[in-house]
Amino acid sequence: MSASSETDTYFSTSSLLTSEWLIVKDDADGNCALSTAATDKILGAVQDTGKGANTVVGIGSIPGKEYKVKLGGTVQSGVLLTADAASKAVATTTDGDVIFGRAREDGVVNDVIRYMCTIGRTYVA
Repeated sequence: MSASSETDTYFSTSSLLTSEWLIVKDDADGNCALSTAATDKILGAVQDTGKGANTVVGIGSIPGKEYKVKLGGTVQSGVLLTADAASKAVATTTDGDVIFGRAREDGVVNDVIRYMCTIGRTYVA
């Protein structure tokens, strides 16, 4: 299955032109910004970077759809994903981490893999 072309759109006040496949969160103003912690209000990964600052971007955040994300470490297909400090996807088994998806293939740091969106979940051991 290929990554979905259906995305949710969010406004970003900062440029995400170099942030394709990185993870974003809902910021304090209701806009999207790069995620820097596993406990952020994660929206999903950037699929369409928009045209610079103060623009709409496409985010892979529709539950049940497949999207692409850049990895911050080694993952195996099927693991639950959260964000690291560099806005990349990492596997999680930590209580309280926000889960945005499940890996659909294996990969290592800086690989771009497919994930199945599962927005709105928190990991509980």
